[in-house]
Amino acid sequence: CAGNPIMAIEYTFGGGATAATVTGLPAGITAATTGNMVTISGTPTANFTYTLTTVGGCTPVVLTGTVAVANGIVPVFTQQAPVCTGTAVNLPTTSTNGITGSWQQTALTTTNATYEFTPDAGQCAVTTTMIVALNPIPVVTATPASESFCSGGTTAIQLSSTVPGAQFTWTASAANSTGFSASNGGSSTINQTLTLNAGATEADEITYTITATVNGCSSEPIVVVVTINPSPDVIITPDDITICNGATTDIPLTSSVT
Repeated sequence: CAGNPIMAIEYTFGGGATAATVTGLPAGITAATTGNMVTISGTPTANFTYTLTTVGGCTPVVLTGTVAVANGIVPVFTQQAPVCTGTAVNLPTTSTNGITGSWQQTALTTTNATYEFTPDAGQCAVTTTMIVALNPIPVVTATPASESFCSGGTTAIQLSSTVPGAQFTWTASAANSTGFSASNGGSSTINQTLTLNAGATEADEITYTITATVNGCSSEPIVVVVTINPSPDVIITPDDITICNGATTDIPLTSSVT
């Protein structure tokens, strides 16, 4: 396999031969003689044919051999779909053509991550890379960040995202008001007329929890609180007083709203 050392090739000689010469070896391949054994080893870069010739003895013996260098198999993988920034990427450790190995992240930018696959030893396979696209996680902003108005007023909350094309969803809750509702997307404005329940004399808060989603990536939720204030009334007791000429009025004024 290209890039890997060959298994050592060993020849022994005898019959009066005192040595052996090897020709045709390319760069990276060597022949070493120890006693009556010749060992050919190294890492070739291409196919080659060599010739071994004995020295001494009655008649030289000539042998040839060929080493074929196979290009490594390229592991094939299904392309990983884009993921949200910060999401763990779990790539398969076995390719679709049966090569096993492991992945390591080699580069990271704001838009993609590069992974390199290293095959396990003994498979005559080469490394390969995969670039995984990263979708940014949006950040949602509400303008204004809070509101306060009298019962019967209408919200005017504009929503925006750092990533274009975001869909906004929100939930809403309150203890003593009506007119609010949740949304599962499609609007970038919260326009809702909010009214305190009948008889309410204290302010109430409507809590909106808002999230932006784009390309399957969702923002951290933000909270907008809208305060609904009751409209005050005036209570006069009594509401019909008769006094003498020159006397001073003493009319008590109260309200059910603090």
